[in-house]
Amino acid sequence: MAQKYDASFAPRRINRWFSDAKYAADLDVNSPSTRFLIGVNAAAGATGAICSGIAATAAGSATLASAVQISDAVYGRCLNVVGSVGFTTGANSTMTLYGIDYLGQPMAETVTLNGTAAVTTKKAFKWLTHYAFGAQAATISIGISNTFGLPYRTIALQQDIVNGVAAATAGTVSAGADITLAQTSTTADPRGIYTPHTSLSPNGSRAYEIMIMCDVQGSNILGGQHYFP
Repeated sequence: MAQKYDASFAPRRINRWFSDAKYAADLDVNSPSTRFLIGVNAAAGATGAICSGIAATAAGSATLASAVQISDAVYGRCLNVVGSVGFTTGANSTMTLYGIDYLGQPMAETVTLNGTAAVTTKKAFKWLTHYAFGAQAATISIGISNTFGLPYRTIALQQDIVNGVAAATAGTVSAGADITLAQTSTTADPRGIYTPHTSLSPNGSRAYEIMIMCDVQGSNILGGQHYFP
């Protein structure tokens, strides 16, 4: 029988990641899966939802006046970054986002922008704290995607449940990054990420629960330590 778990207490200033984590109260090594609530009334993914129109005419960086919390996702969401008309690829086309995951662990990810097409981060952020970018004759906006973070290093999705009903068409899970390799600014999320099917994308009124197969036999259920320079 799958367990059901809802974690809502995620203090930003306490780093709860540690090495060699083998057990957790909400994981049963004898259970094939655990059911987690990962998002409640999750807003639709939107470009510019966090920061819009950041002037990039000179290389720079900025610390947000207060950390932006992704409050509608228990374990965070992947972000998206997009340039305005005039944004070119190649030199100075990267942006580094700095933040904190749901464990209170500092993290950073560098994305390569693709003109005016939104680029989604590989890692799920619970808080965004600051960012840095190269010079461009354009502006940059940071928003949220339709992809959610996961609580533990995940191997596979068994079922997703939306508003209490099993999804007719399953979403997808990208497994957690290889724990034997050190995290970098461009590696996948250490625990993995979940994206609902497009027919069930966040719209502000959907609650998401998933049953996932977690890596309970691995070296760390919390995944590898996030990269942070």
